[in-house]
Amino acid sequence: MNISFSNLARFNPFNYLFGKIFLGFWGTVIAVIVITFIILRVLHEQQSVMPAEPGHMRFMHSLAQQLAKADPSHLERQVKRIQRNQKIRRTIIKNLQTGEYIYEKALPKQVTLSSLQNLSLQPKPLQIKVADDYLIGPVSFANKTEHYQLFLIMKASRFHHYRRMTQGIPPWLLLGIAALFTIIPCWLIARGMSKPIKTLRQSTQALAAGNLTHRVRQLPSRPDEIGDLASDFNLMAEKLESLVNLHKRLLADVSHELRTPLTRMELSLAMALKNPHDNQAYLTRIENELHRMDDMIGNILRLARLENDQVDLDEQTFNLSSLMNEIIESAQVEVQAKQLTVNAAVIRDVVVSGDPVLMSSAIENVVRNAIKYAKTQGQLWISLSQQNDFIELAVRDDGPGIKDQQELDKIFMPFYRVAEARDRTSGGTGLGLAIAKKAIAIHGGDIRAKNHQEGGLVVSILLPVSLQR
Repeated sequence: MNISFSNLARFNPFNYLFGKIFLGFWGTVIAVIVITFIILRVLHEQQSVMPAEPGHMRFMHSLAQQLAKADPSHLERQVKRIQRNQKIRRTIIKNLQTGEYIYEKALPKQVTLSSLQNLSLQPKPLQIKVADDYLIGPVSFANKTEHYQLFLIMKASRFHHYRRMTQGIPPWLLLGIAALFTIIPCWLIARGMSKPIKTLRQSTQALAAGNLTHRVRQLPSRPDEIGDLASDFNLMAEKLESLVNLHKRLLADVSHELRTPLTRMELSLAMALKNPHDNQAYLTRIENELHRMDDMIGNILRLARLENDQVDLDEQTFNLSSLMNEIIESAQVEVQAKQLTVNAAVIRDVVVSGDPVLMSSAIENVVRNAIKYAKTQGQLWISLSQQNDFIELAVRDDGPGIKDQQELDKIFMPFYRVAEARDRTSGGTGLGLAIAKKAIAIHGGDIRAKNHQEGGLVVSILLPVSLQR
């Protein structure tokens, strides 16, 4: 049976994020537990004989003062009373003159008189571990003419009991117990960290497979970095879906827009061939359709260059006020054809830095769009003003406006038309405002549309004041 190394690699936990997190975290926890236990055990063994703790010393000095005031004949009774009230394991008094030890009950097996004798010879009080207890002393005191030493047997700390319980257990068994008790929480932690990443990976695969509507559902609600990553993934998926749909719609719109003049030219050509002696009108129509196609293809190419940032800005310093007035003047033919009244409020000498050709194209598209949808014998309002942070160019018509508020931003998309107002019979291809938006964006500005409260549509171009010179 041949097993390749690639198949064996599949079972290597370090080839997976879950395995790395789980084994790394589990090993670290076990190592910390074992090292901590060893250090505490060594320290505890090193401190089997140590100076008495300050708390124990204060307590013993307090007891010594009580015993010093007691009647010498009732000293043993006083020891019993202290034993009951203070809940001490043993209270031991040694008479230094006679060498006699006074205590209520028998001493624990581990505490011998010889150990007490050795402790009584120490110049300073000590604390000695004896089995599960501490033997503490001596503290000297005098009662009348007699001199005594006080010793206490107190219960050892809880850790000392644990150490006694684990003292006979083999190290490998302790390691196994630590591993057993930590494996489940470490597994849960590792799974909690790797599962969301697996979910994101599956979502990425779904998106790569062409499912642009796929979104990560639950992870964005997490209040951590993984939640932020999931939210960013959904935002990226929405952008991709929007761009792909826009690309598909552009292809469909371009093919439709080109098919219409081609169909008209085909019909005109057929009519011209049927009547070769009187075909001037048909040839003129074909010429107009060719010009229309040429303009459309030129606008499509211009928009494509703007979308792909393939336009080199010819940055110059120019007078924006003069440019606005020139555009208004050049539009007089269309204005007079519809008998419009133009209300212009352009402040003087606004000098900016930018590409005058791109800027002129953007403003002209907005102005001609307003002329197109203004009422016959209606009005236009064109203004150039300067605010604190931006320069505003506003163009308003008195046409029907856009009833659906959600469509206000969509009119800047290529080939987009509002159903009742922006149809193909109105002229144009729906590219002018899209070109204007990209041209203004290249200059760091923005373009917006809103319905005016008195009727009509207002398109505002906002340029950063940093362009001003």
